Amino acid sequence: MIIHFEYLGPIQEGKVELGSGLTIFTGPNQTGKTWASYCIYALHNRHLFKVYHSELRTACENFIANSIVEIDIWEWWQNYKEILCEQLALQFKDKLPTLFSLPAYFFERTKIQLFPSAEDATRWQSLPKFEWLRVFEKAHRIQLEKAARSSIIRLRLVDSQAPLQELDKETQSRMLLFLQEQLSDCILRIFLPEVYFATAERAAIYIFTNELSLLNRNLSLETRILHKLNRQLPVYSLPLADALNLVDFASATEPGPCLDLATMLEKEIVHGHYTFKPEGSIFFVPEEESNIEIPLMAAAGGIQQMAGIVWLLKYVVNPGDYLIIDSPELMLHPEKQRLLARCIARMVNAGIKLLIITHSLSILQELTHLALPAEPGTDLYQVRKTEFLKSKEILPDMILNAANIRSYIFRNGSIFPLPIGPSGPLDMVGYSSTIL
Repeated sequence: MIIHFEYLGPIQEGKVELGSGLTIFTGPNQTGKTWASYCIYALHNRHLFKVYHSELRTACENFIANSIVEIDIWEWWQNYKEILCEQLALQFKDKLPTLFSLPAYFFERTKIQLFPSAEDATRWQSLPKFEWLRVFEKAHRIQLEKAARSSIIRLRLVDSQAPLQELDKETQSRMLLFLQEQLSDCILRIFLPEVYFATAERAAIYIFTNELSLLNRNLSLETRILHKLNRQLPVYSLPLADALNLVDFASATEPGPCLDLATMLEKEIVHGHYTFKPEGSIFFVPEEESNIEIPLMAAAGGIQQMAGIVWLLKYVVNPGDYLIIDSPELMLHPEKQRLLARCIARMVNAGIKLLIITHSLSILQELTHLALPAEPGTDLYQVRKTEFLKSKEILPDMILNAANIRSYIFRNGSIFPLPIGPSGPLDMVGYSSTIL
């Protein structure tokens, strides 16, 4: 998807196309990188949006009549993608005060437009099979399903206490709204992947997880409701609030499919491993002294910063999800930053859609080195790839395809794409002149 901004914080005008693999934001401080990344995060929060369309309503009416209906999501996208983008953009503008935890007057001149990109139309192909079972008013069990690599969404009645056609008009109206909400959520799930944000404040969040857990448990429900009613705006921005709420070590019993990526960071960057205790404490165990557990607050700064990213990869993120990392280089030595760039490449090649906001020339230079020209069939591509594989340091899963990278420089109130040349990877002259 392509996002166009006008008068958003320091950004007077600019647009960003989200890459299918790696997206990079760089530029001086106070130029709008965080503003843009927060918007990208909110855009991928499906619960913030609804899809309204007459064809979806018609499909739900057909379901009530026949107890089954199918929708070709690829065909629907081709016909109504502009309408969907317009609806999301209109709803998005209303969410800005909550997103940034700022009064509405900050956004009086803000305009945000959304445009479809070529990748959006094919996203359904990468989604695995899924089945959702929904229960309407405890009497009707309804299943939504999509087969792997299929564009067909099927909605079918599993069982019901009475034929749907015999329901009274009021109940049918409620069911119609219920079904439209389920289809809306399903469509948004297809076009907007799950998103997670490793914020720049991650070290503080993970150092004080135990205290934050106790605070939440000790607040009564009545206190929380009163606190919410007396507050017009949330205390924290949406990415930060979600990051605070996401830390739940007690529920993280089994590592997820990105465990190898988490282990890679522990081995290559921090030379040890993290232990996440159910009560909220985090300890670091160094490689050379495996019998010692160091409380995270007593560990080195770089180790503190990496804990949150390792946690997300180990227990939360799945291939196909969107992961935003603000300043991945925080408190890391330049050599470690270079190794981290290789880990970032491996995350992308493992299927994670990644956005990094960085000031690190070491990371940018290494990503540039790892990015091959965009034409995989060309002689230059093959020569570069052969050179890489001769190196004992560069592994095949560290090599990036430049066609899957989008990089942007924020400066002077605008967002400038950094072009990827046909004969080489990223333009480091542009990066250097921005950062140095």
